[in-house]
Amino acid sequence: MLAIKCTGADYFLNWPTTDAITSGLPKQRPMMVLFDTFREYDGWSRLFIFMKRWEDTVRACRDNGVQSINAWGPWSPGCIWDDQGGRVSWIGHWETFRTFLNGFTPGQANVYLLGRLSWNPDEQAADIA
Repeated sequence: MLAIKCTGADYFLNWPTTDAITSGLPKQRPMMVLFDTFREYDGWSRLFIFMKRWEDTVRACRDNGVQSINAWGPWSPGCIWDDQGGRVSWIGHWETFRTFLNGFTPGQANVYLLGRLSWNPDEQAADIA
């Protein structure tokens, strides 16, 4: 399966959606589109950036034969910050942060958004929020 980023180059906010989705390529070979749910270039989920533009991208994936989408992010503990002794993960410090007691982090909100859009691409991001 060919895996590509949802943007034309990297995950910067101002990069347009890749035209590989609408080029006919997904109908020629199995394709997966990767979405940066934890906003690597926008503070690694420290800023709240809810990706409304994914509505159109997920619909384009569905309409053009993309077989899979993937929520990309820092899933394993200690993946980018080594100043915490390897105990930092996408939900915060494992010994002090409790996801369901403290609410969603911005990255988790985007994972939820992408999951809901994957389930029903016709939903609106505003309604999901």
